[in-house]
Order: sequence, then structure tokens, then C-alpha cells
Amino acid sequence: MDWKSAIRLRRRLRRRRQSTTVADDDDEENDITEIKLPKKLQEYFSHPLVSSVKTFQETKDEHDLAMLHSLLAELFAGVAAVKSAYAELQLAQSPYSIDSIHAADRSLVSELKYLSSLKRSYLKDPLSLSSSNSYQQSQLRELKELIKTFKINISRLESEQQSKDSQVESLRSDLDEIERENRSLEYQLLIKTNSHHHISGLNPTHFLPELRLTVKRIRSFARAMMKSMESSNLDLNSAAGAMYPNIVPDTKNLLFFFQSFVSHKMFSGFQHPDFDLGFLESRSNRSREEFFQEFNDSKLLSSSQFLDRWGDFVRAKFSAMVHPKIDPGSDLFPRFVEMARRVWILHCLFFYFSGSEFSGSIFRVRSGCRFSEVYMESVAVADLDPVNRYSTPTVGFTVVPGFRFGSTVIQCKVYLSSS
Repeated sequence: MDWKSAIRLRRRLRRRRQSTTVADDDDEENDITEIKLPKKLQEYFSHPLVSSVKTFQETKDEHDLAMLHSLLAELFAGVAAVKSAYAELQLAQSPYSIDSIHAADRSLVSELKYLSSLKRSYLKDPLSLSSSNSYQQSQLRELKELIKTFKINISRLESEQQSKDSQVESLRSDLDEIERENRSLEYQLLIKTNSHHHISGLNPTHFLPELRLTVKRIRSFARAMMKSMESSNLDLNSAAGAMYPNIVPDTKNLLFFFQSFVSHKMFSGFQHPDFDLGFLESRSNRSREEFFQEFNDSKLLSSSQFLDRWGDFVRAKFSAMVHPKIDPGSDLFPRFVEMARRVWILHCLFFYFSGSEFSGSIFRVRSGCRFSEVYMESVAVADLDPVNRYSTPTVGFTVVPGFRFGSTVIQCKVYLSSS
């Protein structure tokens, strides 16, 4: 085709375009007048060589895209392998293992070199990378490395958990040792204190130190019981809610619920010389002097000696308090025996005073009563509702009972309700 023919073709197309009418916008695609190319142009575009060039270009683009996908898959697999090797290196350091560290270090260096080679090859010629691994193979390698990393992290966390458990056991052992030392010091202190007190010199003020020791043992046993219940898969919140259904248990104050329960069981029948237990009926006829002598004798007994002498009392209280599903274990029962011994000692001193002019009595406060600072001491002031902090609070339940000897009042400890 010469240039004159091209000019004539251009003029002919322009005239056809001007004479062509366009339909509405909705039917625009269907109403465009077809323009017929000249025969020579049609022959040119339909030539097999032109079609093959077009097909070759499309094939080349698809091949390049596949190579880039494969490259990215290999890159991500390499990064996952680096993370896995680094996690393995960290794991080998605790506990320290020189062989494992060297192996992990070699693996890490190898993966970094591989990534470096990918980078150099790409910078040199992005499309010259030979795809030795398919896209699916690279993805599979990446997933394997990720799984390996997760397993290493699980092993590391399990190792940390074992270390924490060992620390907890060590601290618990230290705590038990400290408590044994404290009991020994308290025992020595009581011996020295008793050597200076005679029956004629005792008054209700000597009851308070004994009560504090008893409350300390009750609290210690309540903690041990909660731990034993957790080991038996019992829900502490449900148990606390069953004790006092009208009060919503607070997780941070659950100990007060269980301490109140233990205290209530241990002080049940406390106002009777025989604890309202038939096999202790002979204690009902004892004199003040006999109670005082038993008070001194019981303080000198060890827990095992007390269990040998008053085992029926210990077992009766234990069966009334501890749920059959709770495993007594090796720690729960000895704590209970020591707590029972302290309650017994307090009971002896209580009846020594009760037979005198002091006329001792024990009291608890019912739920819903107004709080009184004269007779009560709160153990959970922080639980009061801030909106009603200026109003008079009410008692939720009694944690530790109070005592009265004549005009001397020992306050009871109460848990205040936020309602």
C-alpha cells in the first residue's frame, strides 16, 4: 500500500464516521456501526505469522508471572526456615547445649546464604532464575517450617512452665520451712509466757493472743482446703456461692468465704464444755482449775500427741467440715489437726474465764445487720459500693466470731455486703 492509497482510506473512514448515527446510551454497545477494514489490512492481521507473534507474547507473559510466583514462594519458604532455625537456636540456649547451638547456628547460616543467593540472582536478572522447586513445593516447605517453629515454641513454653513449677515448689518448700520455724518460735514464746502467768494473774486480755493464733491456723487451713478443692476439680466460686447465696462471690475475697465456713464449723458448740459432742460429756463437770490445767497441758502437746489424746474430737470436726470428694492429701489433715488443737486450747481458756466473774460468751452477727464498730471489725472494706460509702454498711456474714468477758468485748470479724 502506497501513501496515496492510505490518504484515500483515511478520507473514506472520516466520511463514514460523520455519517454514522449513535443510538441511546442504553443501546450504545449494540448500535455502533461496524467498520470494515480494507481487504489488504484484513489479510495482514489474519496472517499466520502475526497470530503466532501474539500467541508467543501471551505465553511469555504467563511464563514470567509463573516464575515470579515461584520466586516469591521460595522467598517466603526461606524466611520461614530462618525463623525456625532462629527459634531452634534460642531453645538450645536454655538449657544450654553446645552441640544443639552449633547445629542451629549452621542451619541459620545456611538459610541466610540461600536467601542471599536468591537476592543476587534476582538483581542480576529477575527472569533468569531457574525454578528448581515448583510453587506448590515451596508452599509445602514453608508450611513445614512454620509447623517446626510452632513445635519449638511449644517445647520452649513447656520448658518455661516446668521451670516455673520448680520455682513454685521451691517457694512452697521455703514457706513450709518458715511456717515450721514460726510455730517453733510461737511454741517457745508461749512456754516463756506461761512461766510468768499463774491462774490468779490471768484476765480476759490474755484471751486475745490465743484467739489470734487460732484465727491464723483457721486461715491457713482454709487456704489449704481451697487448694485441695481445686486439685479435685471443684469450682470455688460455686462453693462460695452455696455458702452464702445472697452474696456474689468476689474472686479476690474468696478466702473470707471459706474462712467463715471453717470458723463456723470449728466454733460450733464452742459455748458448751463438751462442744455439744456426746463422747465429751465428762467435760461438762470440770472446774475452772481443771480447764486451766488442760489449757497448759494442751499447749505443750505436739499435733501428733494431741491427735493421739483427742482423736475422736479431731475426726468428728473433720468429717463435719471436709467434703468426701476432697482429697485430704499429705498437707490438709496435719493442718487441720493443728487448727483443732488451737481451737481446743482456746476452748479451755474460754471456760476458765466463763466460770469466773467475767461470764464469757461467744457471738456472731446475722447477715443483713447494720455494721457497728463497737462489736465488729470489717475484713473487706474495699468491697463497699462507692456510691453508698456514706451510708451505714450491712453485714454479709461473720468471718470470725466475737467474744465477751464481762465488760470486755473482743470484736468479731465480718465481711460487709456491698448491697
